[in-house]
Amino acid sequence: MTSLLSSLRDQIGSTSVSDAATTGQLIDWMGRSGGSVCGVVYPESTAALAVVLQTAAQFGVPVQIQGGNTGLVGGSIPGANTPSALLVSLTRLVGITELDEVGGRLTALAGTPLADVQRAAAAAGWCYGVDLAARESATIGGTVATNAGGIRVCAFGTTRDQLLGIEAVLAEGAVVSDLHGFAKDNTGYDLASLLCGSEGTLGVITAVRLRLWPTPPAATLVAFPVSDLRSAAAIAARATRPGCPLLAAEVIDIAGWRGGAQMFGGTDPLPHTGDGYVSLLEVGDGGEAAGLTPVVTDSPGLIIAVDESDRRQLWAVREQQSEFWTAQSGVSFKFDVSVPTAALDELVQDVEQIASDSSGRLGVFGHIREQNLHLQLELPTGVAEDPTDRVLQLVAGLGGSISAEHGVGRDKARYLALRRNPAEIAAMRAIKSALDPHSRLNPGVLLTEDRTRE
Repeated sequence: MTSLLSSLRDQIGSTSVSDAATTGQLIDWMGRSGGSVCGVVYPESTAALAVVLQTAAQFGVPVQIQGGNTGLVGGSIPGANTPSALLVSLTRLVGITELDEVGGRLTALAGTPLADVQRAAAAAGWCYGVDLAARESATIGGTVATNAGGIRVCAFGTTRDQLLGIEAVLAEGAVVSDLHGFAKDNTGYDLASLLCGSEGTLGVITAVRLRLWPTPPAATLVAFPVSDLRSAAAIAARATRPGCPLLAAEVIDIAGWRGGAQMFGGTDPLPHTGDGYVSLLEVGDGGEAAGLTPVVTDSPGLIIAVDESDRRQLWAVREQQSEFWTAQSGVSFKFDVSVPTAALDELVQDVEQIASDSSGRLGVFGHIREQNLHLQLELPTGVAEDPTDRVLQLVAGLGGSISAEHGVGRDKARYLALRRNPAEIAAMRAIKSALDPHSRLNPGVLLTEDRTRE
């Protein structure tokens, strides 16, 4: 592939092309190693990226797209069994290029960290409606490519609900660009919505136009024990008074709550919770707990975060859950799923049985208002059976989704038929074929190369 890299150096500059990837670029957040790459490019503009994709197409080389590499489903690193790919890092496409302080609109380049978008919006008196624990390293383009969810979905919706316009480069190097962001624009197919959640399989996002929201009022954050997930969902649904938005509704099992608090240097603020879960609710009510209904305020064991340090402690326990469970001994399997409210506890019971069968442990946390659970299945090293098939079959059998917010990536591509019917998958493949006819963009992500399971 020397000739490919030489051509790219001539066209976009030698400082934007590297012969080899760094170790961090080939290992994902889960610690898994990806396949080989023939080189790495760091385009600094949409025009440069267009040249990169056009040249890669001429040489017949697949392309792996990478932003902050914070994904959890294997979609941000090259596939272990795929041909050597050209890694395209978007980390130099950084910056806020426009901010409409009157209309509440913001345009950002794809490599801009989510936290930078949040800070720019806040400095202008607005709020960006997506937030997640990896905010400092996750890129805004990556969050759009995966239609990221996070802790604010109950208030503002997923990333797709924030997206007003997009710029992207297609597989052969053509640029599609519509960053106007009009609230009313009824001129055909919504390409922004199509590319959102496509996980880099249809085009490489280079810039996005985002909707901003009025800054919510100061918030009250509360935590209290609940016996089961259905109860937690019922309380969250009736937690707030009219005019007081529910900004977050989280749930953490007791083992994770206690372990997380201790692991990260804190003390358990709910020392007598017994079994079950902790519900963490945040409501925009001025910070005086006036927006909470009796279903919350009458909960036994209720604590209210009275100052910023208390708030940080509670949120730290929640946001470090994934790291806490990953740090446990053995092998970690992480599942991001959603099921109907009535099936939440049944799913957990069934997966607990899988853990018990293998002498493992199950951790549970998630976004209870959206029925989205993160199941952390920790099994002993050397366990004979990968539990993924059993768990996802259970989810599908309960009428749920095998991916609530993390995407499909490579990990779940072969299970897509558990959620989508043959006609839907055929439509996805037709769209993929139209925009990427030679399947060069993120091959093996979202849609498998092997159709036998469909």
